[in-house]
Order: sequence, then C-alpha cells, then structure tokens
Amino acid sequence: MAFTKKQLLYHLAEEAAYSFKGHMKTADWIGIAIAVYIFVPMVTSLLALLFDLPQLGQRVASLLGFLFAAFALNSALANNRNEANRTVERHMELGNKYLDLYNEIKVAATELDRVDQSRLSQLQKRIGELHAETNKLRISFAGRWWSKWKIDKEMDLKWLYEHSD
Repeated sequence: MAFTKKQLLYHLAEEAAYSFKGHMKTADWIGIAIAVYIFVPMVTSLLALLFDLPQLGQRVASLLGFLFAAFALNSALANNRNEANRTVERHMELGNKYLDLYNEIKVAATELDRVDQSRLSQLQKRIGELHAETNKLRISFAGRWWSKWKIDKEMDLKWLYEHSD
C-alpha cells in the first residue's frame, strides 16, 4: 500500500512526537527511579524503627527495604551519578532532535502543496537517522508507557487525527 504525501507526513509526525515524548519520559524516569531506590529503604527502615509494627508489617517493610536497596546496588545509574546525568542529557538531546523534526513536519503539513518527493525523502532519512540513534539509546519500558499515557495531555496532536485520510 502506497501512502499519500499527506499520510506519510502525518505518519512521520506521529513517530517523531512519540519518540520525543518517550525519550523525555525515559529521562524523567531515570531521576525518579534513582530517588525511589534511595527513598524506599530509608522510609521502610524508619517505619520499622520508629513504630511498633506487627511482625508481618516489620517483615514486609524489611523486605521492601531490602529489595529496593538491592535494586540500587545493581543499578549502574544509581551507582554512578555522572553516568546517570549523562544518560539523562543524552535522552533529552535526542528527544529535542525529535521535537525539532516534529515541528518541521508540522509546518510542512501546512504547506502540503510545496512539499515535493525530495523533501519527503529528506524527512524520512532524518527520522531514520534518529531511530538509529534511538537503537543505541533505548527508550525504557517506563518511558514508552508513560509517553503513551501523557502524550495527548502534553502535546497537541489533534491536527494529526482531525485531518488524516
């Protein structure tokens, strides 16, 4: 099945939007995960220490504290703050490249009669290059899920769905 020029632009815009949001939410998730890895063991230890919990409550708190401490110890990002910051920056940079491409495609979609095959090929090539970068810097499962949940609230994609063929 061959896409029309408009369908192809809209498809590329949707890919760019979801990839942008996925990289940004992956960057957000890294920060949240590191904080959770540290915060949960602290809270569960304080609960067990300060409150007279029933034995089952103490065991559950201890188990949760142990699990999250183990996650922190096994997390390369939690153990190397500089690497975590670099990873977050790389996700944000790549996400911003997708956003720039999305905005460029959105403008091109308003000038559909001026978009020729070479322009479409250039946009396809650029999104392919960004996808190759994404293969090296993967969007996390949490980032992918979170982006799908938030994209309609945080980005205006109505133009894609209202005018699609």
